[in-house]
Amino acid sequence: MVKISVIMPVYNQEQYVADAIQSILSQTFTAFEFVIVDDGSTDRTVEIIESFDDKRIRLIRAKHQGYVGALKRASKEARGEWLARMDSDDVCPPDRLEKQIEFLDVHPECVFLTTSYGIVTPNGKYLAPDLAQHWHYVQPSDITFGTRLFCDAASIYKREPAVSLSYDESLPVESPLWYRLLDHGKAVLFEEPLYYVRWRMGSLSRGQLKNSHDIHRGVRVKYDPTNAKGFTAEKSGKANLKNEKRAVYFCAAAGDLPAARKTAVAVWKKYPFSLISFKLLFAASGLQRLKRVEGACKTMFSAVNDPIVEGA
Repeated sequence: MVKISVIMPVYNQEQYVADAIQSILSQTFTAFEFVIVDDGSTDRTVEIIESFDDKRIRLIRAKHQGYVGALKRASKEARGEWLARMDSDDVCPPDRLEKQIEFLDVHPECVFLTTSYGIVTPNGKYLAPDLAQHWHYVQPSDITFGTRLFCDAASIYKREPAVSLSYDESLPVESPLWYRLLDHGKAVLFEEPLYYVRWRMGSLSRGQLKNSHDIHRGVRVKYDPTNAKGFTAEKSGKANLKNEKRAVYFCAAAGDLPAARKTAVAVWKKYPFSLISFKLLFAASGLQRLKRVEGACKTMFSAVNDPIVEGA
């Protein structure tokens, strides 16, 4: 049995999938298989995957069934003791798997480990959270909303309980599995960013943000009702504006002013008489001092040149 199976669903990601694959193949920990489930792509995604000559890659072509369905297939096909997630448009530094498995080897009580994450802006600038490199056990309230600092695709978890528990296909996200795994052992959050999520302009749209908020609210209502109080559908609008504001500041802090300006203009068009809209336009202009922009992010972030190189 291999130590780790990296599992990655992919659907029509010809623009970014090569970067995602290369960041996994460049890992300093090499005892893994890379299970990629193509979810019925209609662009050049499969051609690009097949261009990689590496025996660790196992490409499985499937009919289009959706994100969770592709993840479920990947989990069943995997042979590793641990499953490490990867999304097809993201990247991770080369020491990600090494650091995660080193920790798990000396903490047998853990069935799930995840990390904080950085951001790749729409024009390829990197931003990493400036956090103390500590770790702590994950509580149910950490999984959605609230103190959540991690993304699902930064996670690594025990294959055996995960496959038997499976995914909740009524919800198009992975977080229900994290709640279920907490019944089988401890979960840990690394504050060190070992993963970079790619932000694209479409993902910052009002509809997408509202949809994400409502999905996570549904997860919490179903799996953590005690902590669901106060997270009502009526608050989605405020959550949208908060996320759009953060997107402008994050892009500006990373040095991606074109993306910051485009997002700020979009916010201004939605809320033309809002003082916040004018503040965002000012922040996106590049006239605001960087430290002031970073301070508005609440959690301090720092621009980095190339996390793939810096993590080596």
